[in-house]
Amino acid sequence: MPEGLKREDLTRHLFDIAGVIEMALERDGRINFINSHGARLLGYEAEEIIGRNWFDSFLPEGIRGECRDAFAGIMAADTEPGKPHECLVLAADGKERLIRWHSTVIRNDEGRITGLLNTGEDITGRRQAEESLRRISERQDAILQTVPDIIAEVDADKVYTWLNDAGIRFFSEDAIGREASHFFEGEQNTYNQVRPLFEGQDDTFYVESWQRRRDGRKRLLAWWCRAIKDARGNITGALSTARDITDLKRAERLIRDSFEMTKAILDNMDAIVYVADLENHEILYINEYTRNIFGDVIGKICWQALQSGQSGPCDFCTNDKLLGPDGEPAGVYNWEFRNTISGSWYDIRDQAIRWIDGRLVRLEIASDVTRRKLYEQKLATTMRKLEDSNRELEQFAYVASHDLQEPLRMISSYLQLLKQRYADKLGGDAEEFIEYAVDGASRLQRMINDLLEFSRIGTREEKRRSVSSEDSLETALAKLKLAIADSDARVTHDDLPEVKADAIQLTRLFQNLISNSIKFRSEEPIQIHVSAVKENSYWRFSVRDNGIGIDPAFKERIFMIFHQLHPHHQYPGTGIGLAICKRIVECHGGRIWVESEPGEGCTFHFTLPEASNNED
Repeated sequence: MPEGLKREDLTRHLFDIAGVIEMALERDGRINFINSHGARLLGYEAEEIIGRNWFDSFLPEGIRGECRDAFAGIMAADTEPGKPHECLVLAADGKERLIRWHSTVIRNDEGRITGLLNTGEDITGRRQAEESLRRISERQDAILQTVPDIIAEVDADKVYTWLNDAGIRFFSEDAIGREASHFFEGEQNTYNQVRPLFEGQDDTFYVESWQRRRDGRKRLLAWWCRAIKDARGNITGALSTARDITDLKRAERLIRDSFEMTKAILDNMDAIVYVADLENHEILYINEYTRNIFGDVIGKICWQALQSGQSGPCDFCTNDKLLGPDGEPAGVYNWEFRNTISGSWYDIRDQAIRWIDGRLVRLEIASDVTRRKLYEQKLATTMRKLEDSNRELEQFAYVASHDLQEPLRMISSYLQLLKQRYADKLGGDAEEFIEYAVDGASRLQRMINDLLEFSRIGTREEKRRSVSSEDSLETALAKLKLAIADSDARVTHDDLPEVKADAIQLTRLFQNLISNSIKFRSEEPIQIHVSAVKENSYWRFSVRDNGIGIDPAFKERIFMIFHQLHPHHQYPGTGIGLAICKRIVECHGGRIWVESEPGEGCTFHFTLPEASNNED
């Protein structure tokens, strides 16, 4: 013992420098000693603690009774305390600390227990660290067990030592303890592929391997493997994650096959097909047809590669027409253009679509219509010539029929004079011959008048407007009043619609058809009925009679000009009435036809456009 240092002082010094709490309790629970470390931990000076009841002053209220009873039991039993115990203590700042206590009884010279000596270690930080580690471990375990990917650990012999829940669901619980190759499907060189990992050449490795699932089905797994090493750097196994990529590979194959099929279709199209970025005009795709015309222009700017003489984006660029107000694709935009490089005309269909990477691009499909354009130009030229020819023919027919009127009137007049003055002097035959000549002249005059009317039919397009077909029919019946009365004909009609037509020509159409029914009547009383039904944007009119009928073999011939099915002496006429009907109907954009059988009457049908709702 150092000189001048008493035994009590040495003990107190050792207690003070110890990193633990040293505290003595009397039998009534009062503190009669505490070292400086213990006082600091509780947040007091030692003098403030000595003499205070330990249970009432320094234990949380919830455990005071339990601890006091345990202490009283030790004092009464006259035995040593049991194993170490942990207990919360209450510091001056109100915070609780977890202390691990080792206790021993204090005896007097007679061996009677006079108190309890306690050595306490503050384990609050350690317990907090252990709790943090526990929570981290639980969190990591939850992650490992809930991820859909397989996570597996194998030892150096490639035997499964651990699997997460996904791995157990795939392989089964029996997989742990079995070599990984047990689950290989078919002949595989997977082990050869991962040898660099187990030989230390690579720390990580990726491999795809066909594996047999617990239900017997084979699946393709993608493995990401990492070597496990001990403290000396020796490889003791591997930790791997695996994902079932069977469906992904199948989808990739379908996409690849679909792309190849689409590419084959586009490459076999006789049309320019290309895709260009809407923002920077970069060409992203072309088909073979485009490559044959412009070369390999992928990656180039469309207005530089596909046009000539452009110093910037084309004035006719359709990009601004392909997106709606919301910035999304607005459908197909169709237009025509003549390319400055190929010199050909194209019918173009542009559309904004989403490219593989999600950006908006322009898909353009351009069909060469140069030949069609040439045909259209030739057709336009032919149509102009035809229109000129028709005008000349109409003018010729008008002039010819008009100019023939005067000499024909002169011939007819002199024949009449000849008949009046000399018929009784020339004999019976001469009078008959004069009658034939007069009748022929009259017929010729009627034919010329009808021909003149026929030539004028197509020249009144500006007169077509919304008219009442019923009014036109009534006008026609008024003009035929005498013929109807003389033949005792009965003409009826349904309610008739308004149509877009020339009122005068529509009246003539009804007049000619009803006259035709009266002329070709049978022995029965004449019955004529007019009706109309709606068919899309047209009205189909029907004029039905109970006359002698027509052989279906002649249903086209009757509409030809100057064609008659019966002798003139039996049914007089010029043979142009139905031809005029046909021309009127066709000039109005409709068609006319007849349904009939000999002896069963006729039904003439014709169509006319419905009246417009927006006419002034």
